Amino acid sequence: MKITLITGLFLFALIINARSQAVEKFHEKFKDDSKYLCVSIESGLLKLLSNVKTEDKDTDEFLKAMAGINSVNIYKIDRNESSFDEASLRSFKKDIQKEKYEELMVVREGNTHLDFMVKENKGKISDLIMMVDEMDGFFLLTFSGEIDLATISRLSDKLDIDGVEHLKKIDKKD
Repeated sequence: MKITLITGLFLFALIINARSQAVEKFHEKFKDDSKYLCVSIESGLLKLLSNVKTEDKDTDEFLKAMAGINSVNIYKIDRNESSFDEASLRSFKKDIQKEKYEELMVVREGNTHLDFMVKENKGKISDLIMMVDEMDGFFLLTFSGEIDLATISRLSDKLDIDGVEHLKKIDKKD
């Protein structure tokens, strides 16, 4: 009984902290590329930040929204001076679809292709992937945890990271 409980808790922890295999594969493929940027913010820092109180109402709201997030990962790769190409993009998108991510929204604006994909768990969004494909680069932003899309969209201008401004487009979804 005790071993079953411990095994169950261990598997539950693995499921909660599991990341997309497609994203992991993407990261492993390009991590040694000099034109690849990766920023990972994990639950410890996010939980610490969610407890910070400031004098700014918007900042407090943003930090509160981040309390349900377990991880935020930002990936960016230059198309012109790296090994990332159309085949890499097609392969990544195919891998994401195999993981049963659902398309939330697609935006095509000039040469920019923007895709929002989500994975739900018991009616709640547990993972959000935003892909921004442009002529000169590819940007990938992932959120894992309990995700409130409306709050993240509304507060996206507080994140001072290239590409995050596209999160505002979630509010424009019909």
